[in-house]
Amino acid sequence: MKRPISILLGAAMAAAGAAAGSAAPPPKRATAAPECQMSVAPGSGRSLYLALRSQIDGVVGACAEIDLLPEDARFLADERLDGEHFLGLVVNRPYDSNFSVTVFRRSAVRPSGEPARVIRGRMFRTQDVVLATRKLSIGERIGPGDVRVARVRVDRVPGQASASLEELHGMQVKWPVQPNTVILNSQLQSPSMVEKGAPVTVLYEASNLSVTMPAQALENGARGQVIEVRNEVTNRRLRARVRDQSTVTLN
Repeated sequence: MKRPISILLGAAMAAAGAAAGSAAPPPKRATAAPECQMSVAPGSGRSLYLALRSQIDGVVGACAEIDLLPEDARFLADERLDGEHFLGLVVNRPYDSNFSVTVFRRSAVRPSGEPARVIRGRMFRTQDVVLATRKLSIGERIGPGDVRVARVRVDRVPGQASASLEELHGMQVKWPVQPNTVILNSQLQSPSMVEKGAPVTVLYEASNLSVTMPAQALENGARGQVIEVRNEVTNRRLRARVRDQSTVTLN
């Protein structure tokens, strides 16, 4: 059973409604903004938009971005068409983002309607990603105001893109992140539990044997991370796993 998920009808289309009746700009493509829902009150004059959104929802089955020519967006936004026009069926080819749909004009002569215009465009599946709201520097911890969720076309989402705000809060930046860019999991790490230069206790456990020795951390380390430490007694360097703020363990 398909879930009724709203389909993107972005800012380019919404603005087009206000511009209906104005001179047409040069024929360049206008891509909708990365939002997923558009609230339209009954009788507000965008029934053709709603019909298109409903059909694209059925075709794509998820939140999508719709790409239309500006003149087609203005046509669909014209409130004067309400009640006099209706939308035909969206036609698209399998595995192809291109689609077309015919707008019909109601006619007493032809009950099935007279073709008034063919709308052509492209539809793209989108997904949630997390963007940085400002530049994030190495070592910073991510707070609520540092990131936001946006919808991006799937074909433009890089690998390892983060999608959850909750999972990022408190994480530490490992590589610089520029404003308004997608945050990758590889750019983050769990916050350091042991700081470089801090004293730690090295713990070795085997069967009924437990040995501890004083050491110094030679690098920062998060919980579960393996770091290099120096035995304070023998001056020997070891690789140990961070257990807590003052303890590392030998495998």
